[in-house]
Amino acid sequence: MRYVLDQPPIIAEEYSGYALVALSFLGMAYTWQERGHVRVTALVSRLPVKVSSWLRVLTLVLAFAFTIALIDTTYKYLAHSFKIGMVSSTYYRTPLQGPQMTIMIGFILLALLIIVEIIKAIIDIRAGKAIEEATK
Repeated sequence: MRYVLDQPPIIAEEYSGYALVALSFLGMAYTWQERGHVRVTALVSRLPVKVSSWLRVLTLVLAFAFTIALIDTTYKYLAHSFKIGMVSSTYYRTPLQGPQMTIMIGFILLALLIIVEIIKAIIDIRAGKAIEEATK
């Protein structure tokens, strides 16, 4: 329709928005795994290895706690959405639980990766390795 009638279908904008949300939140875990999130190491790089390693564990635990809070909030929002049968305000009245569920799934995947990284970090500290060296 875009090229023949010079007008994209109305549903294209709505569903491209849902796809953007899904890619953003499902991509968080992948970005974490690939070390693509921003990290500022100016202060940490000047600390002794043991201190910086334990500081990394502390920041991972805080990231995990924050992610759990996000999962809880998203779960409550999703439960409310199911309860009231939330749909889009467009002509198609798309049920919004699917796109909203991708947000919670993304946070859960991120939390699982953070748990794995916490465990690896503690194992590396006990083995006497610097965390930054072990994760490269």
